[in-house]
Amino acid sequence: MAETGTIPLKRTREPLPPINDIPLRVVFTPLIAYAVPQMSGMMDFASSSWMKIFLEFPYFLLVSFVIWQGNVMILRRIDVRFSWIHTPYKKLLYLFTSYTLYSITCSVILLSLWYWLHGAEPNKHNIIVATVISVISVIFISHVYETAILIKQRVVDRVRSEKLMRSKVEAELEALKNQIDPHFMFNSLNTLSHLIETDTESALLFNDSLAEVYRYILS
Repeated sequence: MAETGTIPLKRTREPLPPINDIPLRVVFTPLIAYAVPQMSGMMDFASSSWMKIFLEFPYFLLVSFVIWQGNVMILRRIDVRFSWIHTPYKKLLYLFTSYTLYSITCSVILLSLWYWLHGAEPNKHNIIVATVISVISVIFISHVYETAILIKQRVVDRVRSEKLMRSKVEAELEALKNQIDPHFMFNSLNTLSHLIETDTESALLFNDSLAEVYRYILS
């Protein structure tokens, strides 16, 4: 008989502690903000005046930040839902699709807006080149993030394993403590006394076994 009224739960795993990506952002955010317009032909920083660079560069810096931050948020959400161990292909598909769609959408909209703010018609060729560069940059940087996440996951798993091992040892120690409880000693001696009177051979075997137990406990 089929069960009714039940809602399947999504399989998720515990999120990792946040990664300190500030050094990575400080280096690559302005680098991408420089490379995208320079390589796509949207702006030539080498021949532009300092005033023009001062006015234009912050916009590309904003574009770089928006694309970066959005993809980091996508990565964190997908990383909680999918694992490289259990669902590697599904995770790869979700990551690649999400990165590509988000990066293309942001690049096209924000770079077209840059042309409109200057009162010019968007240059499709430049925007396409800039978008391709942005997507490639995102894929490269996401690889760095995933490497850092895998390393951190390994550390977390090792700590968790050590905690479980310690809990197991503590449980075994508690069990041994219970075995040397005075009641256990009293019952064992009573049993041994009874066997000495009724069955000497069994008493010797019981004595040897009891000695082995306490020898193990002491070790």
